Amino acid sequence: MLTESVVNAVPLAVNAMRERGLVPDITFEEVLQELSQRPLNEQEMEACLEWMIGLDTAGLQGHGEEVVRKRFLQAAVLSRMEHKGDRGRGERIVPLASIKTIISTSNNITPNFPIPSHTLPFSLSKHFPPDSLRRLFEWSDLTIVEWLEYLLLPTNGLPNESNITTSAEFAEKVLSVIAKAWGSLSKQQMQNLAGILQNKTIIPTNSGMKLPKEAYFPNTYDFPDLPIIEMSKGTHIKGELEKLLMSLGVRKHADLQLVFTRRIVRGNWGVQDLMKYLVAIKETLTPFEKDKLRETAAFPRESAPSGPSKPTKKKPGELYEPTSTLRELGLPILDWGTQHKWRPKSEEAKMLFEFGLRKSPPLAVILQLASNPATQRKAFEYLLENFDSLYSGDYEPDKVAHLAFIPSIKPDGTAFLARPGEVFTNPECGSCGFSLVEPSLRDASIDKLGVLKEPSATLLMSALADKPPSDPAAARELFEYLTTRIADFTPKASGHLKLMKVVPAVPPAARSDVKGKQTGE
Repeated sequence: MLTESVVNAVPLAVNAMRERGLVPDITFEEVLQELSQRPLNEQEMEACLEWMIGLDTAGLQGHGEEVVRKRFLQAAVLSRMEHKGDRGRGERIVPLASIKTIISTSNNITPNFPIPSHTLPFSLSKHFPPDSLRRLFEWSDLTIVEWLEYLLLPTNGLPNESNITTSAEFAEKVLSVIAKAWGSLSKQQMQNLAGILQNKTIIPTNSGMKLPKEAYFPNTYDFPDLPIIEMSKGTHIKGELEKLLMSLGVRKHADLQLVFTRRIVRGNWGVQDLMKYLVAIKETLTPFEKDKLRETAAFPRESAPSGPSKPTKKKPGELYEPTSTLRELGLPILDWGTQHKWRPKSEEAKMLFEFGLRKSPPLAVILQLASNPATQRKAFEYLLENFDSLYSGDYEPDKVAHLAFIPSIKPDGTAFLARPGEVFTNPECGSCGFSLVEPSLRDASIDKLGVLKEPSATLLMSALADKPPSDPAAARELFEYLTTRIADFTPKASGHLKLMKVVPAVPPAARSDVKGKQTGE
């Protein structure tokens, strides 16, 4: 076979001999025969691939492109020297038929990394356009997932310094490569990749290699003894690398159970310390962790002066913010301590409210308190003061008609708590024997609670029938009031009223005495 140097030296002579058939072109069969004799080194394989790529497959004596590709790959074998770890360098035989993938710049896997045996060495693939290798040989790009599966394969034969689960330096390099490709991966690819790595010790920390869920980002608040990520090459944990690590499960804050156990149960943290910590990590709290905080009885309740020295722990939703107004109502109050004044607009307070800490009692609670003699006065004042802003939307007089919480006065002057429909605000109807709302409450505000100004005509008639006036003075007062209510009586009711025995009879002697006093006799 004429060498390239000879062809280039005497091109005219070579062309003349070719035209006369003295020097025929090499055939595909001859190439295959040569390839079957021995493996090619990298330089020879480069030339062979270049010839194959430039070959006019349409003129290969009727052979189809698929047949040509298959026969070529089955015949071509590469021989290359590779690092064998502790054994130094050694020969590696690579049948081209075993190649399935190539290294592409799109996946950021650089040539200095170990690659699977099914990947064409970059020292060869770098000489050719990737599209040509993909089209002619049906090779595909080596994916990040395929690469990681190879690195984690127990039988990959890689030396310790290339073990992603034991070498912190190598793991750091691999994580950096993945991070560079992270933004270009599909959601499904991200999930596949996370599924491969989450249960592997691929995170370098100050306590050795850890599973992602066991490792913590640097500067984990107040817990320096935890396994903190430690990049030996000084790689900055930000951007896509930070997103990658978070997707794998690396923690940005200590587990809440660890916080409760080490800082609250066994430590000296109070609720203020806890909330300061939670505010510092609030951006990294998951919905599950927030729900757990709402349902955890880890928040102290204020104790009465005569109560136990150790406060009872409650859920946030079982406690009220520590204000004097709510404290006077006898509600369970959050024990905020004395180090710092409670500030309802602080970040700590806002988070507590988010977790369920109450700012005010619900309607049912304030009505029960207003029905309790021990808290009645304060609770009723609170109800009236906050009715429009807190309770008007839920309050329905018919639904609270069974509760006695209206401060009232009986006809004999006895104070008592009445139901909304039992008392009235007009003092004149007291002449009919009706109980009245306490004088200090006889204004428009009490009307909101469904307390009527005066009884209906039906109630008036019933009261007259049950207890008519016993003397002229009482009768005079009663009839003066009834004259103001004439318009409320129907004709039929007025007829009944005329027939009722409600005018007290005066004995003759009494009438004479009264008449004498009137005439001056």
